[in-house]
Amino acid sequence: MSIAWEPAHMELPCRRFVTASQDGTAKVWDANTRRCLFTLSGHTRPVTCVKWGGDGFIHTSSRDGTIMVWDAKTGARAQTLQGHGHWVNTLALSAEYALRTGPFDHTGTAPSDPAEAKQAALQRYEAACGGAPERLVSGSDDFTMFLWEPSISKKPLQRLTGHMQLINQVHPCCCSGLLPQNTPSMVAENNDNKE
Repeated sequence: MSIAWEPAHMELPCRRFVTASQDGTAKVWDANTRRCLFTLSGHTRPVTCVKWGGDGFIHTSSRDGTIMVWDAKTGARAQTLQGHGHWVNTLALSAEYALRTGPFDHTGTAPSDPAEAKQAALQRYEAACGGAPERLVSGSDDFTMFLWEPSISKKPLQRLTGHMQLINQVHPCCCSGLLPQNTPSMVAENNDNKE
């Protein structure tokens, strides 16, 4: 269903990743030992999406209509985000482009060692956040998206409406780190024009 790696600015080389499952859990794995480190359980339906944020939290969405926020070090649930009226299909983070690309930017220059790479990844993540908390957008079968700041509050910042069908995917724009933090720069895919 979904997989996400630990961000490079937190650990490099990256060893841990998280997976989502139809059994209602997400699991954090160590790629070197090939063992499950801990299980994130609390959802009552299948987990549809996982995102490993740059602020030390893992985010999971589920067909139970909730989003759960987990401490990435311990696996403890930090909070549950509620508001959607149906399945939550997808998640996107405001700094996702910087998280996915780590220390590598458009110039093609590669860091000379892991310490330099980790520092470069941290600088890119911080620039993408612009000094503000990382934001999360969720998309649902209820035709809505919600904008959240999960490290600050479990209440949504904004409910985004206008789609006539379910939201299948939300993607961050690659320029999201360049826009002001109060500008949602996400692109949604839905079934509005599908038969």
